[in-house]
Amino acid sequence: MKPKSLFTRLLLSNALIILLTLLILGGVFNYLLQHYLSKSREAQFTKVAKTMSNTILLKQSMQNEDTWTLDSIIKQVSQSAATDVVIINAKGQVLASTNSRIADQTLTNTEVISVLSGTPYDKWGGSFLGVPSLTVGYPVKDKGQIIGAIFLDAPLKGFQASLFTFRLLILYAALFSLLMSAIVAYILAKSISRPILEMNKSAKALARGKDLNLVNYHGNDEIASLVAMFNRSVREVQNTRAQQHKLEEQRREFVANVSHEFRAPVTSLQGFLELMQDGIIPEAERPKYFALMLNDTARLNRLVNDLLDMARLQAEQVKLKPEALNPIKLAETLLLKLSPQATEHGVSLVMDFPTSVTFVVADKDRLEQILLNLLDNALRYTPAGGNIVLKIQPDHTSTCFEIQDSGPGIPAADLPHVFERFYKVDKARTPDKGGTGLGLAIVKDLVEAHGGQIEVVSEPGQGAKFTFCIPNA
Repeated sequence: MKPKSLFTRLLLSNALIILLTLLILGGVFNYLLQHYLSKSREAQFTKVAKTMSNTILLKQSMQNEDTWTLDSIIKQVSQSAATDVVIINAKGQVLASTNSRIADQTLTNTEVISVLSGTPYDKWGGSFLGVPSLTVGYPVKDKGQIIGAIFLDAPLKGFQASLFTFRLLILYAALFSLLMSAIVAYILAKSISRPILEMNKSAKALARGKDLNLVNYHGNDEIASLVAMFNRSVREVQNTRAQQHKLEEQRREFVANVSHEFRAPVTSLQGFLELMQDGIIPEAERPKYFALMLNDTARLNRLVNDLLDMARLQAEQVKLKPEALNPIKLAETLLLKLSPQATEHGVSLVMDFPTSVTFVVADKDRLEQILLNLLDNALRYTPAGGNIVLKIQPDHTSTCFEIQDSGPGIPAADLPHVFERFYKVDKARTPDKGGTGLGLAIVKDLVEAHGGQIEVVSEPGQGAKFTFCIPNA
């Protein structure tokens, strides 16, 4: 028995799914169409009957038994609505009818009694005029008294003919859809099976002439052949191990970067606590510093979430909370936080702010994280006696932030890579600081999430300058 190919199985399964879907959709659509047409027809008849019952000329003609006028009215309605029309008086006597079989009769059937009692009537499949039909009856009132009734009666034969036409159109559309779907299923099955066959050929080429262990797999399709060829390529496991080793290195680098992200707030907290312990901060000033310390502890908690969100940042899945911010006030607060760390390193923090304030639109926590990462990065690379300048430059549409340090600078070969995740700048620039580049990678992601770009310029021996811009409020 010849085994079925993967292509054949895919084609048959797709065709079966398409056929079942079309059958279900066709049945549902047929039901909805029939329901819609019946309700639409019923609503049309009810509207016509109600409109006629409120016509003054009709009421007067019924009271005067003016059959000539009534015949004229029902003929016009019968032609426009494609239905028989019957008008009776309060005793059930037929005053006018487009159906000659009941002319001059007195109707006493149930539907007539119901309508003459004041209750509108509608029914599908009844036989008001002797054949299955849609019947709608409506009482005619004058000054609160029922003076008769109007009946509209249309045989179901005409409705079923219209429904048959629609069903035929549905069938043609379904057949056309089935044909087109079969073509699409064929193309799809072919496209799925072709890569597998190509992979099979590649596996044969890789395994040619080698004695390798085989995976125990039983089947009679292309997958079985592919597994057989793959088993002869066990040497590829070595590449897998190399990749695992690389992932392990990245994991260790990630742990190191976590430490890097925690260093700034922890150092700030330690500095404030040491100043308080040594009595340098007056008692009256301590509430302000307690507030800053509380902010740092809160930021430590936020950093945990920020590091976990790093992958989502690059996938643009982190939701920002933009608001109008005073960049000068934010920068002053950050410099105050970093002042103990700067003092410890013997580095001067210099502010270059404009005289007037231009508010920016940004997520406060994220903008603070950007500036803290850049300032902390500058502190780590600036030697004692150096300085770091934080400059704010607003223009008509945006405000730019510049962080300039007086460190050894970044080698030209490293500049294109400083914002890459896990990239480690040449240790000649950071002989005792280490660093992996995770902080700058986070900065880049956050700046781009704000719709901006960040750039760095540097020359060896003249420090580095990072610049990014945020839209104005």
